[in-house]
Amino acid sequence: MRRDFYKGYSINAFATLDDTTSTDWVPRAEIFWTEGPERKSQALKEEVRRFGNLREAEIFAIQMSKSWIKELFDAPTRGDH
Repeated sequence: MRRDFYKGYSINAFATLDDTTSTDWVPRAEIFWTEGPERKSQALKEEVRRFGNLREAEIFAIQMSKSWIKELFDAPTRGDH
């Protein structure tokens, strides 16, 4: 698992083996943040791309998470995550 911190959000990036191939890695991530007294989270999973090794999948999961967070900051209103 890889961890990163981006714009006040904590990212846990990891990968799991694809059930259909048992050789390809599926990028996944959990993003955590605090709004007032409440701790929130968002799970992400790449639905299309697969990777040949764990490291590449985890790096992609970090990038995927940062893109998700960046979209929140670029949105006109930051209401719902």
